[in-house]
Amino acid sequence: MKLSTLQTSTGRVIRIEADEVLDLRAHGVFVDACRLADYPDLNRIEVNLGKTRNINGSGVHLLLMLYERTRTMSLDIRLINCSAEIRRRLTTSRIGKQFHNEWPDDSVTPATSQLNVGTCLIIGLSGQS
Repeated sequence: MKLSTLQTSTGRVIRIEADEVLDLRAHGVFVDACRLADYPDLNRIEVNLGKTRNINGSGVHLLLMLYERTRTMSLDIRLINCSAEIRRRLTTSRIGKQFHNEWPDDSVTPATSQLNVGTCLIIGLSGQS
């Protein structure tokens, strides 16, 4: 698990590089990301799930904690490089009900479609455009 910050042309980005399994062992990294979210020019948090092959219940709760602790900051939280299996897991756990979701490259719900690896889920505050 790795945490870094990047400066982009649109502001600062916090990036979390998740391990093969996203579970409670990542708690410290997610808490650190919440603390770093106070940067004044921060506009996005990215969780790279490219290496992740399994997200258990505690991993889903970490994503929800990240959202809950940063939702008043008007940040986008992006899950990038999600495999089809990880997207199915997030859909099955109903995490999408908590957030505004955008599934690029497809207009059908993830549970009923085969999505390409590499698409991402963009999580933001409900009602944001």
